[in-house]
Amino acid sequence: MRMDLRRFVNEYEWVHTLIGIAGNTLFVVGSFLFLSESTKGLGVWVFVVGSTFMLVGSVGSAMKQVWDGRHRDDAGTADVSSRAPQRTTPVRS
Repeated sequence: MRMDLRRFVNEYEWVHTLIGIAGNTLFVVGSFLFLSESTKGLGVWVFVVGSTFMLVGSVGSAMKQVWDGRHRDDAGTADVSSRAPQRTTPVRS
């Protein structure tokens, strides 16, 4: 099961992006629904669904970043740009 989840997260990164875009779109739609008193209730539910989509999309993207980082570290090819810069000149007193 765990390997299937990793495979899905890595191979279908575009799904997380689409889910996030759908969540943002639902936020905009919900905003317009709040403008009318008769559609405010629907607007609340559209916001709830949109925020859930955004959460799912963000969690999927975060899982991919964590997996990519661990995979590179295991292979010994970690990205050195994320490390603190090393001092190249001696400190003068």
